[in-house]
This record gives sequence, C-alpha cells and structure tokens, in this order.
Amino acid sequence: MYVAAIRVDPRRRQSPYFYDNEQVKRNVRLFLAKYPDNRLYRHLANCALNYNCLAAKNLFLERWEAPLPVARFCNAKCLGCLSLQASNCPSPQERIRFKPTVQEAVEIIVNHLMHAKEPIVSFGQGCEGEPLLEEGLIAEGVKEARAQTSKGTIHLNTNASIPQAVRRVCKAGVDSVRVSLNSVVKERYLSYFRPQNYTFADVLRSIKVAKDMGKFISLNLFVFPGITDLEEEVEPLFKVISRYKIDMVQLRNLNIDYHYYLKKITPPKSLPLGILNFIHLLEKEFPRLKIGYFNVPVKTLKQNRGGE
Repeated sequence: MYVAAIRVDPRRRQSPYFYDNEQVKRNVRLFLAKYPDNRLYRHLANCALNYNCLAAKNLFLERWEAPLPVARFCNAKCLGCLSLQASNCPSPQERIRFKPTVQEAVEIIVNHLMHAKEPIVSFGQGCEGEPLLEEGLIAEGVKEARAQTSKGTIHLNTNASIPQAVRRVCKAGVDSVRVSLNSVVKERYLSYFRPQNYTFADVLRSIKVAKDMGKFISLNLFVFPGITDLEEEVEPLFKVISRYKIDMVQLRNLNIDYHYYLKKITPPKSLPLGILNFIHLLEKEFPRLKIGYFNVPVKTLKQNRGGE
C-alpha cells in the first residue's frame, strides 16, 4: 500500500504503541479519586476515554504535552470548526461548557510540570474556543503556577487575534506561542478563519509582541496541497518567517473537503511547486528553522542549542 504523504516530524509520539488504554483507564480513575472537585480533570477524562484524545491521555499517563482547555467562546468562525457547528452536521467533539477556576487550572499545570516526562501544558485545544478570550484566567493561572515551579513548558495555541492579551499572558510566564494559519495571503486567511472583531494585521502584531518578549514562536500551518505550495503563497510566507524570526513551522494537514475549501477561498493565480519542493525550499532558505508537527519542550531545545 502506498500513501501520498511525508513524515515531517521524526518523533513517533502518536503511535498506538505508546498508548495502553487499560493503563489510561486505571490512571483516570486514580486522578479523579485524588482530585474529585476539579472539573477540568473530569472534562479531560472524557476526552481521553471517549474522544481518544492522545494529548488528554498524556495528561493521565504523566508525560509529554497535556491539554488545558479554558475557553468556551471563539472570535473566529473557521470553516469546518472541530468543536462548534452552526449546521446540522455534528461536531466531532464537544466544546468545553464551563469556565474553569484559576485553582483548577493551576492544579493541572503544576501537577503535570512537576511530575511528567518532558512536560508541556498547552492552552488552546480542539475542544475549546479561543484561549485569548480568557486572558485573565490564563495570566493568573500561569503566574500562580510559575510561583510554584519553574519546570517544563507552558504553551499557548492561539489564533493570535488580540495583541494586548498576548502581551499579558506572555508577561505572566507563557514560554511558547503557536499561531494557527491556513495562509499568510490576507484574502485566503479571512476566507477560512472568518474573524469576528479582529484583523489579519492583529495576528501579525501579536506575533511581533510575543517575539519581542523573547518567546518561542511557531506557525501552525494548515497544509492543503495545491494551495500551501503555490508560488503566491510561498513568497509571503517566507517574508513572515524572516521578518518575525519564526522559530518553528508545524506542518499540519487541513482536514477539510477538497471541493468545499476551493469554493470558499480565493482561486489560485500561480502554479503549485509540490509539497516536497515547498519543504525543501523552507529548509534551504531557513536552515535554523525547526520543521515538524509536535510542540517542543522549549527549555530543552534552548539547552541543546547552547542557550539561544
């Protein structure tokens, strides 16, 4: 069997080999018994057991990247949203329906960073809205957690829509920020994300804010062959990487119907280069740029790079 695909990250952390579901079930029971009043643990137990969320399983297996959803609402109306659909088409997973307390968030952050292997805790998950809409909760939680431990990486996945909120959470102690983009061509970005009360310029300003504050910045690039690798896409993307000194590009499949997406976005004006050629150009133009799929433990990466 042949598949038209390329591995972009050598780590195999989502291999079924690493996920013993019986162990997950046992650990879920232990965590819920130990923290019976923490609604976030109950929410993430459902994600681990019923949605097969590997990040949620990591939380209960005490390793790697664990999720920390906090946002019920979103300021974008992305095509094919994972957690909220306006049509009769059901969402593949339910969005979180409550606002966690600061203490509930801190409990998860500290427990995971203190005890997990290569620990990362991430705000901004598929089962929530936009975390920047809960900037106060995040800033307070991160600040309190950092008062208890300096271990691990506190990470933010975001649409980067509110520069002042990015500044606040970065100041509180967030270590790394990943910004989701389907395109850096303004018209295609707007067609997919359909932002509410923010602009594409706000996204770029947020990236600059986080980078100026010394944070590790990743682009969460939704790859759609035939669009992502267009000549008209590659040139402005490279300008953004260069201008804002992006540390990493995460290549992630845009899981959407081919014909539906092409009907909704600006038609191509140039020819595609091919995804392999696109990746090779990235590597050639930016030899120090990290290309992959998974979020990285920032402190470990900086140590390996000699403290950059």
